[in-house]
Amino acid sequence: MLEQVFGTQRVVVERALSRRRLSDLLSTQRFDIVHLVAGVDPGTGELIFSDMDLQRGVPATAKVEKLAPAGLAKLLVEAKTRLVVLATCRALKLAVVLARSLNMIGTEEDLTGEQAAEWAECFYHLLRQGQALHKAYDLAASQVDAPLLLVPHRDVVFAVPPG
Repeated sequence: MLEQVFGTQRVVVERALSRRRLSDLLSTQRFDIVHLVAGVDPGTGELIFSDMDLQRGVPATAKVEKLAPAGLAKLLVEAKTRLVVLATCRALKLAVVLARSLNMIGTEEDLTGEQAAEWAECFYHLLRQGQALHKAYDLAASQVDAPLLLVPHRDVVFAVPPG
């Protein structure tokens, strides 16, 4: 979906993201927006890279690959990221930590894949049109029923060249 809105030249998609790969990407490249679909430990806010038991909302493996909120925040600052969208359930604790350094969109509620996809399509289309972050968020929230919350750091406009 992001590739359709912004083009394949401007989007990096990692379907089997690991902590090491995320660290490599964020420490060597610049990303204005990072959109993550991954588990989050609601108690600690840690990003979980291991497979998840979606029924219970817990890791499905004995050995769990995680990244602490402070570590993720440092990597995102290093990559000069201005917005993180975490399209997963129960991510508010992580969102609050990240919002100290950058803008964050996440939820403390359950979020279906259909809700996340519909909201993302609307939201990113509005950003592509040149809407400021807060306005794009407000417009998407008024059009799509998804429990995503903007935890703002500061408002930004993403300049996307035509084409």
